[in-house]
Amino acid sequence: GGSLVVTAAQDEITTADTITGTTTAGTAANTLTITTGSSATALVAADLDKITKMNTIQTSGNNAFSITTHTNNVVSGDDLAINAASLTSANLTFDASAETDGGTFTLTAGGGADTITLGTGADTIKFANGKLTTADTINGGATGANTLKFTNATTLADADLTNVTNIQTITLDNLSHGLVLAVGAEAMGASVATVTTGGGDD
Repeated sequence: GGSLVVTAAQDEITTADTITGTTTAGTAANTLTITTGSSATALVAADLDKITKMNTIQTSGNNAFSITTHTNNVVSGDDLAINAASLTSANLTFDASAETDGGTFTLTAGGGADTITLGTGADTIKFANGKLTTADTINGGATGANTLKFTNATTLADADLTNVTNIQTITLDNLSHGLVLAVGAEAMGASVATVTTGGGDD
């Protein structure tokens, strides 16, 4: 079969809902789009326990959005994309700390003051230039080789990493872009061991 595409309002998703993606190897693009709301309540793990085999969960709208994933959402060896780019100014709270069985996340953040906590896998967090600041709190998880990736040419001050922990690699989505990074105490405190600056003007 083809891909499963579902759109639901944030307040409509509960444990009563079963959303299961298709399993066509290499071709499925199962996507759940969650429409945010100005008065919507946070999505907790129990709300999401029957959401499985999805490739992407993405937001629609620019309202503060809080989600805690369930360990059922991604299985060992799979990666679940979380795309919150629609939150151009609203805050994202994302908690995947319950994911300890080998699944990973690739999260695209927006432009608000985000709080992101990941699990034990080798996870990736993406930001556009200027969107990672001291207002964001990022924890890649105590284990796993976690990556902070920028989606365009980026200048990053050491202070921008003040509230970043458990990130081992900083790099670019497209290595033809440039990355300018001032490495100091905050980068060291974030556990950064590898920086790939790309082939642009660094």
